[in-house]
Amino acid sequence: MVKEHNQSSATKFLNASSLGTLSEADFQRREPYPWVDIPNILTPQAFEQLRATLPDVSQFEKQVGHERAFGQAYHDRYLLHYLPGLKLSPAWQQFIDELQESAYDAFIRRMFGVKPGRKLILTMEWYFGWQGCGVSPHCDARRKLATHLFYFNTKDDWKSNWGGEILMMDDQKKRNAHSAPDFDDLKVAASVDPRGNEPTILGTACGRSRRRRASCGNSLS
Repeated sequence: MVKEHNQSSATKFLNASSLGTLSEADFQRREPYPWVDIPNILTPQAFEQLRATLPDVSQFEKQVGHERAFGQAYHDRYLLHYLPGLKLSPAWQQFIDELQESAYDAFIRRMFGVKPGRKLILTMEWYFGWQGCGVSPHCDARRKLATHLFYFNTKDDWKSNWGGEILMMDDQKKRNAHSAPDFDDLKVAASVDPRGNEPTILGTACGRSRRRRASCGNSLS
C-alpha cells in the first residue's frame, strides 16, 4: 500500500495527490534506472493555461550541429533557458515560482533520497522541435541528479505515426558520464507515448513543433 505524503496546500499548478501517492521505494528499485511516468501531475486547468501561453519560438535559440563534449552526437532543437527576468506569461511565471517552493523540493528529495543538508540547484528550460530534428543518445553530466520532463503536445496536434515516443534506454551499465553512446550501444527498456493526459517523466540522469519543458536537478555536496 502506498503511503500518501502531505504536500503544501498552496500548490496551484501541481496536482498534490499525484505527487503524494508516488512510492519512492518502487521508484528507486526500478530497472535499468529509476524513472516514472506521472500522469495528471498538473491540474487540467493548469495544463491548458500553460499550453496556451507557451513562450514564443522567437525567444528561442535554434541549435543545429553544435559540437558536444566527448564526441556526443548533435542535439538539433530550439532551446530557451530560464533566467530571472525572462519575459513570460503570468501563468508560466507562477508555475516556475511553484517549482522553486518547498513542496516540489521535498518531492524531489523524497523520490531520490536526498538529505535536507545537501544543496540542490534547479535549472529550467523549454525545447521545441521541428520535423527531422532530434536529441541524440548521450550521458548526462555527473552533477545532474535527475531530469523532469513536462510535455505539452496532445493527440489533437501530434499523430502517433509521426513517432516521438519517449524511449528509456539501457546501456547495461557499460557507459559513464564522459562517453558518447550510439543507438547501437543501447537497448530500449521502455517506451512512453507523450501525447495527452498531461504526461511527465521523472528520471535519473544518465512540420509541427514538439513542445517540451524540462526541469533539471543538479546536486552539490
